[in-house]
Amino acid sequence: MRFFRRWGAVLFVLASACSAAAASTPAGRPTVPATMTATTTSLAGQRMTMWSTVAPPAIASSTTIDPTNAGEPPAAPTVPTPAEAPASPVGGRIAIPAIDLDTEWREGVDDATLALGPGHWPGRPMPGQPGNAVFGGHRTIATHPFERFDELKAGDEVVFDGEAGMARYVVRDVFVVGPGDLWITDPSGPDRVTLFACHPKGSASQRIVVVADRATSAPASDDATATPGASSAPDTEPPAPHAQPVLSIRLPALPGG
Repeated sequence: MRFFRRWGAVLFVLASACSAAAASTPAGRPTVPATMTATTTSLAGQRMTMWSTVAPPAIASSTTIDPTNAGEPPAAPTVPTPAEAPASPVGGRIAIPAIDLDTEWREGVDDATLALGPGHWPGRPMPGQPGNAVFGGHRTIATHPFERFDELKAGDEVVFDGEAGMARYVVRDVFVVGPGDLWITDPSGPDRVTLFACHPKGSASQRIVVVADRATSAPASDDATATPGASSAPDTEPPAPHAQPVLSIRLPALPGG
């Protein structure tokens, strides 16, 4: 009888543990293998080891679904807008009294620069430096500083004022060339300034060109002590510009003239 009571108690404990494990498993869900733990106890003076089951911890899902956004496509990434290039800084002023022009000029002959006013051709001498300073401008669009270029004639004055000081030029010639006559931008030769714009007004089929040579002295009205007979004529008499070779490279286009 003692033998049956001892093992009857063991079977009862095992049955209780199994019932508890079965009750903790939801209906319709496969049973997850349990972890077995050993417990040593004393029953009727005998030491016995009993095994029980412990359910493994639940594994959290790595994917979280927001029910408010279910079925909506992901938002498109935001593409930053490139910043606009800063405007070229002002290099100085150009004044042509004969056509009532007095405005700022900048470095560059690209469309963005010419929309702000006359532009200096990069790589060519600056006003007042030896050689040929070259400037382009519009006639009918944006600030259209060279609108009245066709009114200029020999003897008219062109004055530049900037960080390097004042430089005076006297118009020698006004003529029209084709868009491939790049020789007008030649930096070498006598000290002069070459100004060009589209021609006729509203068209880019030709270029009107104004060439002015460096003056040797200030106007008499600005210098009361000027030597009698002094002249503001250019210091040299360069060859006619039309004698220069014609190249097959186009001048910068000035859309809309």
